[in-house]
Amino acid sequence: MTKRRMEGLRYLHREIYELEKELRNIQAWGMDTSEIEKLLEKQRERALTERNEIEQILCAVEDPVMRLILRMRLQKGLSWLDVATQMQMSRATVCRKYETFMKEVDEQNEHKGIF
Repeated sequence: MTKRRMEGLRYLHREIYELEKELRNIQAWGMDTSEIEKLLEKQRERALTERNEIEQILCAVEDPVMRLILRMRLQKGLSWLDVATQMQMSRATVCRKYETFMKEVDEQNEHKGIF
């Protein structure tokens, strides 16, 4: 899994939220919702698959501090400031740890031929 895919999980959740909101608006107008319901279910399945893959990666991370940073940022979608506050670290430290880890992940994937 690449950094880009891991970070994309946050946006999948946001897209699902927006689709659900749109579905409610369409339902309020009494219009046909079958197409948006199909799209919403497809995105939910995609998000669940991505989340499961990320969870497997997180379980393999040995450093508990790094696991917490990743969970807060990728799963909860917290801002860097919020992550830093909860970790009782500076924003710069949290960002540096994250970027270092993600660089290592991308390098490992590059060696495996995963892009």
